[in-house]
Amino acid sequence: MNIKKILVGAVTGALMYGVMVTPAFAATPNWDVTGSWNFDLNSTVWGGTYSKTMTIAQDLSGNITGTGNNVPAGNTWSVTGNVSGNAINFSLNYNAPMVGYVASFVGNIQSDGSMNGTWSDVMYSDSGLWHSTSGAAAAIVVSACPSGTTQNLLETQTVNSASSVPTSSTNALSSGKDYLLVSSGTWQNSLNVADTEYASTNNWSTVMDGYDIGSYLLGKGEFDLKVDGAFIDWGGFNSSHTYSHLYTGTGSNVNFLVFDGNSNTNTIDPSWYGDNNGSLTVNIYSCDKVLPTNIDQCKKGSWQSFGVFKNQGDCVSFVATDGKNLPAVQ
Repeated sequence: MNIKKILVGAVTGALMYGVMVTPAFAATPNWDVTGSWNFDLNSTVWGGTYSKTMTIAQDLSGNITGTGNNVPAGNTWSVTGNVSGNAINFSLNYNAPMVGYVASFVGNIQSDGSMNGTWSDVMYSDSGLWHSTSGAAAAIVVSACPSGTTQNLLETQTVNSASSVPTSSTNALSSGKDYLLVSSGTWQNSLNVADTEYASTNNWSTVMDGYDIGSYLLGKGEFDLKVDGAFIDWGGFNSSHTYSHLYTGTGSNVNFLVFDGNSNTNTIDPSWYGDNNGSLTVNIYSCDKVLPTNIDQCKKGSWQSFGVFKNQGDCVSFVATDGKNLPAVQ
């Protein structure tokens, strides 16, 4: 990126946020919002700002449940919702005396763990903005291969931030097989610093996802590490600057590129790479299935847990030949 870009409830217990919009597809949650939260909202119908508090829990799939109430103490409600990627949606379902009133919220979890967005209801045709005033989501970092596999380092690549040419893996990654990509490190773009997903204009005192400053509206993908020419979601900000992504092999080599250009149009500008300095380190781990090492692991139906044997005899044969007789199901 060129240096020229451096620029550096009393009135109504009903009031609550946004229409809940269910995502077209569910993404793995990048954040865990479990905990106690306070948040404020404004109302286009009733005017003013209203404060709420809630305590919520999140499961591994990103589903949210909990309870809350108006501040100062007033109407109570239950909370249901979901975290998908960096997005959050939830509904407040009011208890007596306001049974039937539902306020729905949609929003995003920011790099500092705060939340904000829009809200609306049907009963009063009300809507507005909301933002958290206390509480912080915890970033979820994928740091291991899937259950039932073991993580083995395949190779390490260094991705030069000053190069507009992608860096390719030495090995072709088997089609359909899981690999864990772990990217770490920081690099500098003139007065900006960046890592795999985030950037900062003040040496990480505050962070931003992408670059949209002044007239340089370059989108959330600016400075990101791309994989196979695509922007991927590396998750929430990690102060250790280490990020992981579960990747499915395509039968070809995997390519990495530090993006510098306009991510809104997915267009790099090779002339912007001249003031980039530093590199990212990418470790590629093979997620290998855990296979039995003794015959007892094949007995009493246990052979089925490995997912590669057609029956117990196939499993026993694999162990007895020290793996020379390969499983019938690959």
